[in-house]
Amino acid sequence: PVHAAAACNLCQVAPERGEAVLRGVLAAGATGESRAAVLINLGRLLLQQDRVHEAERAYREATHVAPASLQADSGLAQALRRQGRLDEAQALLSALIERAPQLLTARSDHLLLQAYRQRSADQAG
Repeated sequence: PVHAAAACNLCQVAPERGEAVLRGVLAAGATGESRAAVLINLGRLLLQQDRVHEAERAYREATHVAPASLQADSGLAQALRRQGRLDEAQALLSALIERAPQLLTARSDHLLLQAYRQRSADQAG
């Protein structure tokens, strides 16, 4: 499929084919919100495969294409957290909560990250 929404749906149904299809849509020149949606789905798929650096790149491009995307920022924060880049992840989650306080995922991730950092500090001290 060359249509971005179809590619994203296929990624959900057949993840083993998802990456190739999503990358194909990107190579075909998807733009705007469609490109951002494909990049977000690619980032999600890469995170599921523990390919966190590649996921970060996909989410960063998505935030460049769609700066107001809450999903792109949330995914980027997850990729940063999984790389151990806790300060960056926490700053991004804090900004995300300010932009969209109703976003429960960001709030819970932020609280979990704070608890993890506190526990690490307690163990070190």
